[in-house]
Amino acid sequence: MNSRSVKFVVSPAVGSVSAEYFVPESGKCIMTLAHGAERGWIIPLWWRWRRRLRSGDRHLRFNFPFTENKKGRPDTPAVAHQTIAAAITHAHQTFPAYAVCRGKSFGGG
Repeated sequence: MNSRSVKFVVSPAVGSVSAEYFVPESGKCIMTLAHGAERGWIIPLWWRWRRRLRSGDRHLRFNFPFTENKKGRPDTPAVAHQTIAAAITHAHQTFPAYAVCRGKSFGGG
């Protein structure tokens, strides 16, 4: 499985966030993975998901602006929704395929 780090723009006002694609040799969909409020994208849950997806479909995990900028409190719902929408759009434009979204706590809202 190949991995590729990227940045994508959420909006001009919010700025960019970091993300990482995991791309197996084959795959029919792209899954975006949004983390929870307590930590960023590098958490055990995503490593378990990565192992499950290792031979399966592509996936993208990304930071929210509050984790990207090391702020203690989560983004407002409007910023979180913009970030999720931007991640899904980026993933779908990068890999035009069936899209699936998955989130944990804050990222699942």
